[in-house]
Amino acid sequence: MPKPKKGKTLTDLQQRFCWNYVKYWNATQAAIESGYSKKTAGEIGYENLKKPEIQAEIERVMNELAMSAKEVLARLTAEARANLAEILEPYNVPILDKEGNHVGDRQSFRLKTDAFEKYGYLIKSISPSSSGDFKFELYDGQKAKELIGRHHGLFTEKDDEGNPLTDEQRIARVVAIFDAARARRAR
Repeated sequence: MPKPKKGKTLTDLQQRFCWNYVKYWNATQAAIESGYSKKTAGEIGYENLKKPEIQAEIERVMNELAMSAKEVLARLTAEARANLAEILEPYNVPILDKEGNHVGDRQSFRLKTDAFEKYGYLIKSISPSSSGDFKFELYDGQKAKELIGRHHGLFTEKDDEGNPLTDEQRIARVVAIFDAARARRAR
């Protein structure tokens, strides 16, 4: 992104435009949300995106909002270790007959107090079930573990010295396996 000209500062409106642009990724919408006139928002948004000082500020805002590699790993780790018992608690739901008399209970689950605030980012979806309760789905912990493992190089084939195999070495191993299998069948 271009560097802003020395001494060139953004107005409050332009500053809001930059933050809204990163939020909506639409110059017209960003202009409207920032307080520019709806009639001219398209033109102003387009013009703003051409200004080097606004381009530089959008880049700065994106860098400020972006997740670091450590934060990505921390979130994946939380997903991999997620436990429904930390989020949900069982409770009894009364079962009533046609006259409204209590005939028993069935067990259901609900979010623990303050669990959504603390662990809400681990919940992929909440949807109603056919019984009138809600279904809770967490992000795929197995996928999170796989991504963490890949980051740490756990699933990379290695040679006898522990170095990752080159493509040529991997191909040679596969060919050797096929050759050995062919030789066994030929006997």
